[in-house]
Amino acid sequence: MGDPLRPTPAPEAPPGNLEESLTASAIANRATRGALTYVARVGVTQTLQVVSALVLARALLPAEYGVFALALTLVGGARFFGDLGIEFLLAVQRRVDDQQLRIGLAVALLVGAAGYVLICVTWVFLPVVRDAPRGSVLVGPVLAATLLINALRMPATVLLHRGLAFSLLGAVTIIETVLLFGTQIALLLAGAGLWSLVVAQLVGSIAGTVGLVLASGRWLTPSLRGPVKSLVRRGLPFQATLITTGIAGTLIPVLVASLLGARGVGLFAWATILTTPIIAVVGALHSVASPSLARMLRDDPGRFDEAAGVVLATIVSLSAAAAGCLVGVAPDVVWTVFGEQWSPASTAVQLALLGMVPTAIVFALASVSDAQNQPRKRLLATIAGAVAGVLASVPLALAWGVSGAALGAYVIGPAVSAVALARQVRLSRSFPFARPALLLVLLAAGSLLVGHLVQDAGELLIGGAALAAATAVLLAVVEPQLVRRISSQVRGGGAPA
Repeated sequence: MGDPLRPTPAPEAPPGNLEESLTASAIANRATRGALTYVARVGVTQTLQVVSALVLARALLPAEYGVFALALTLVGGARFFGDLGIEFLLAVQRRVDDQQLRIGLAVALLVGAAGYVLICVTWVFLPVVRDAPRGSVLVGPVLAATLLINALRMPATVLLHRGLAFSLLGAVTIIETVLLFGTQIALLLAGAGLWSLVVAQLVGSIAGTVGLVLASGRWLTPSLRGPVKSLVRRGLPFQATLITTGIAGTLIPVLVASLLGARGVGLFAWATILTTPIIAVVGALHSVASPSLARMLRDDPGRFDEAAGVVLATIVSLSAAAAGCLVGVAPDVVWTVFGEQWSPASTAVQLALLGMVPTAIVFALASVSDAQNQPRKRLLATIAGAVAGVLASVPLALAWGVSGAALGAYVIGPAVSAVALARQVRLSRSFPFARPALLLVLLAAGSLLVGHLVQDAGELLIGGAALAAATAVLLAVVEPQLVRRISSQVRGGGAPA
């Protein structure tokens, strides 16, 4: 699913033109083009992921997938430590020199090496691993090698972000994704089983790192000479939010695995299968919104609140519409598309969809707080949500199994974060949350009706098409001004968004 609260700067202008002052309209146009580029990238990514998921669902057992999901969770948790926030800092500050990039690279490699060693030491002692299929003891250490590979892309990422190079970033990501899922699907069909997923991750990481370095046109060597402490001290408030998210995101699956075993954690991790495309789109919009709002605040502050309102409406309304459209038919999709063995996760899939609404609110409000250079607000909200999610998941998992764990992790945790962040982020205009709520309720009712009537794959396809059409119509009716703004920006003009 990508980093949900990462303040990634938005691309589009060429490197070397970073100090120009832009009008609100110019910023809006760049942001819209960047968002469309990112959403197109997400479309390619999710299409490949769906094909891979279909093959995976039939080639692996939930217990096998559980081992990979647990290893990927541990690696993802370590990855959240990144370079202790130096990348975020260098991407947004006005001037950057080579020595700062070299320091960031050195710190990223040291943090990646520490994560690699920690995973190698702890992996063999996990009960799930000892009881897993033969060869699983190597899955964690091999997958952890991607921490070191991805650390090498740090300077290139900063340079491309500062140059607002959305097209290059999107192209590299698409190539990485195609190679990752292409390798995964090919190996699954060849009968490589669990190792299909591991090898594919290595291939994707190597391709993405090489592609970013080539796209940036620079290769720097690591160095720890210079203002290391200063860079870490200024960057850490941004990274602290991701570290908190990573700790919670790692701890919950480990606890679920200890309570419900490999099959249980496999179903729990797989329950996000329908939310992954939604969160990918929302994350893409957030990646554009944070730097675009920051630029708006700098170059045309009088339009900041208006632009922030558009960002909030876009992210939250689209997420509410997507979640409502899918929640009712989710059990039929799981049974028909992925197979009977995944049906025990149906309720968890529905809960994950409902949890997308508070998650989207967090994304949207985080865009505003990031633009205002107030990462501590996100940090406090993230800590509150993480603690709530962990504390709720254990008793709920004991009471209701996979569904209980999903309720705690995918609904309660994000809801607490959303409330905490909403209480801190202040705008001169109140955001009309009633509109996204209306979209969610109306589409969920229609989706539940379709789910009740569906009897076979053909009816599910027809019902899905009807729900998609209803979603487009309701968005135009409930959020007409938002739809007009987006349409105007796509055509290259209009009010800033």
